[in-house]
Amino acid sequence: MCADRRSRYVRLALALGDAIKWDVSVRRIGRAAQGTLGLEEPTSHPNPDITSERAQYVYDWVLSLLEMPLEPDLADQHLRAFVSELCREMPEGALEPRDFLALLAEPAAMAGPASADLGLLHPLVRNAAEALVAGGHYDQAVFEAFKRLELLVRERSGLGDLSGRALMFQAFDATTPMLSLGDLTTPTGRDRQEGLKFLLGGAMQAIRNVAAHGDIGLDAASAHEHLTFASLLVRMVEAARRTTPEDQ
Repeated sequence: MCADRRSRYVRLALALGDAIKWDVSVRRIGRAAQGTLGLEEPTSHPNPDITSERAQYVYDWVLSLLEMPLEPDLADQHLRAFVSELCREMPEGALEPRDFLALLAEPAAMAGPASADLGLLHPLVRNAAEALVAGGHYDQAVFEAFKRLELLVRERSGLGDLSGRALMFQAFDATTPMLSLGDLTTPTGRDRQEGLKFLLGGAMQAIRNVAAHGDIGLDAASAHEHLTFASLLVRMVEAARRTTPEDQ
């Protein structure tokens, strides 16, 4: 098996699995795969870097297709159908098949130069962005990283009905916060709380929302700077503690 072809399948599987893991069920993934890949069930291909059951399931299906005795062009055709079917399972316009199929077409030599520099990033950011950075999809990588940051704040704050700037401002409010960085009775504590609130709210408006429309136009170096910022914010959110009524 061509190592370059395998690397393309792996990169596509990682990017696709990470993109749909919060919105598409295991049952729907299996239904899409059985209808397009010509397989009844995938074989297991454990990957320790994948932390989502759904993303692992996508990875298993894609690598199982790679192992079938098919001509490469026919296998690619099945994979394109699978990608298109999964993208249709998402809300309209949320994902475009071309964003992932580009990974299938690109040789490994075209991998983004920033892909080797992600090791120090927080694992949540690295896992969200690495495969997309490797394929040179820098705007999408930054969007996925900041989307993961947003999800982390939702999970930790319990504010599942909010998003974007509104979520950050309520979660890190200095008077009635859901998450607190420290003692809010002190000027230093309030400054840290307010500062993070505005950093997070601004990141949602200036980066996440813009990247969602593919309008940033990042190169490898600027993508890495954005991902480093996302990593810092993730670590600060993880350092905050959930408040209780007695704290307020």
